[in-house]
Amino acid sequence: MGGKQDFEVTSIPKLVLELGGKSMVLQSAHILKVQQRDAAKWYYGNLGIDLLKQARSVTINFKTMMLELD
Repeated sequence: MGGKQDFEVTSIPKLVLELGGKSMVLQSAHILKVQQRDAAKWYYGNLGIDLLKQARSVTINFKTMMLELD
């Protein structure tokens, strides 16, 4: 929460991801080159509103830890 960090990344112009049963296109994807710290071993990516707004609706089920997109 808050603050600025700089990361060494590789940028690619387009990445297609399968999320919640839907194909989503991420324009200008930035891929971290190295893991930033030991505490972040569970961290695989950062999903933003730019990707989620491609769906009509988004449901996060915290009980089953599932993401559903329509």
